[in-house]
Amino acid sequence: MYLTNVIIITIGIAIFLNYPSNSRNITKYLSLVFSLILFLLSIITWIIYNPYESMFQFYFFIKNIKLSIHFGIDGISLLFIFLTTFLFPICMLYNWNKVDSIKNEFYFIMVSMELFLLVIFSVQNLLLFYIFFEIILVPLFILIGINNYKTRRIHASLLLFLYTLFGSLFMLITLLYLYFNFGSLNYNTLYSHSVDFETQKIFWILLFLSMSVKIPLFPFHIWLPEAHVEAPTEGSVILAGVLLKLGIYGFIRILIPVFYEASVFFMPLIFSIATISGIYASFSTLKQTDIKRIIAYSSIAHMSIGVVGLFTMQPVGLVGSILLMFSHGIVSGGLFLIIGMLYDRFKTKTIFYYSGITQLMPLISLFFFLFTLGNISFPGTSSFIGESMIMASIVDILPGIMFFLSIVLLACTLYSLLIYNRVFFGITRDYNIKYSFDATRREFHLIIPVILLMLWIGIYPIPFIELIESNVLFMLFNSTH
Repeated sequence: MYLTNVIIITIGIAIFLNYPSNSRNITKYLSLVFSLILFLLSIITWIIYNPYESMFQFYFFIKNIKLSIHFGIDGISLLFIFLTTFLFPICMLYNWNKVDSIKNEFYFIMVSMELFLLVIFSVQNLLLFYIFFEIILVPLFILIGINNYKTRRIHASLLLFLYTLFGSLFMLITLLYLYFNFGSLNYNTLYSHSVDFETQKIFWILLFLSMSVKIPLFPFHIWLPEAHVEAPTEGSVILAGVLLKLGIYGFIRILIPVFYEASVFFMPLIFSIATISGIYASFSTLKQTDIKRIIAYSSIAHMSIGVVGLFTMQPVGLVGSILLMFSHGIVSGGLFLIIGMLYDRFKTKTIFYYSGITQLMPLISLFFFLFTLGNISFPGTSSFIGESMIMASIVDILPGIMFFLSIVLLACTLYSLLIYNRVFFGITRDYNIKYSFDATRREFHLIIPVILLMLWIGIYPIPFIELIESNVLFMLFNSTH
């Protein structure tokens, strides 16, 4: 099943490379068809997947004399695969009617990014994980700077590239150590061997630094607000929706199972860094005037809470963290889509430009309000489930952390409602009236699936919990034995 996904996308890329640059309609229709097929395959895979089986399923490998590459998915990777294949068609449709000179390049970049992400979430080899973990920077770098080459946009692209490249060096050192000691970088081999405690601590720090840049945690966060502000809407949706989850996924796949004892040892340090990161990001939003920059800092705060849940080393905390990451991909993606719709009309992201938008665009106002509820983890939305599980797991370990996380959540509620109030309420201004029109039919159909998924998880999360629960328990059991 999964090999089919990879083959389909690879064929699609080959077709794009052979079409002339003026074949815009062919390119965009083909890319959308490929992306929708992958989404359909991810749904079928979910249906036939056995959530009570803790091992990897749909397993296959490619082997030659010197290299063996294994692929397989479990509930955790399937959840992120579903998120990836869900968001990419939406981004393509959002860009559908835009007329510019880089149409082919845009769709080629989107298809390439989807391929790289699917490989990352399914590969069972740390070398390939590392290669695609880093190579995905290339299409993202181009996507941020593709529309025009303003100085700020190039600066944001370079900042993203340099920060993440710096972090990758630490991961490369860890990868070399594991290979020379165990002779293989397949996950099963790494999970079946143990590393002495003192060595664990050294390489745990290196790997943690590498993943922290991707999440990102304070003080490695500088690149994210810049990247979001300068990225096109589609780039922001994919960056916040999927790419920020790669660091968390690396923690789950490598850091915790391979260096479990060091992860427990550094638990107080992790809680401190993540809590400081969340508080810093939350209060940084209060002085921002760019709406996308505000949502970027909000993402840092939510990712920090997810890191706390992950390192509780409790099943409830880990499941809650994974659900929160999935939810954040949906909610932040929806927020960036709405902000993109506002920018398409008014050509500005400055919050002080807007006032009284509800009277002019009631549908867009309603959509933004629903995603605002999701962003503050209101009961009935997807974020509420994950954050509640994280809080429940922290009570058993370090209740004092709950006080500081509560500050993060309260600050999130404050700035989220302030943004909504500032943009959508107040006196309607003449220049707002001039460029305003409510959600089009295409925009309406793009947003509704995102809202329904957010509410589905918030109201009935059992299928999502069951999908990942057995894999979390299996990972913790194997790590402690």
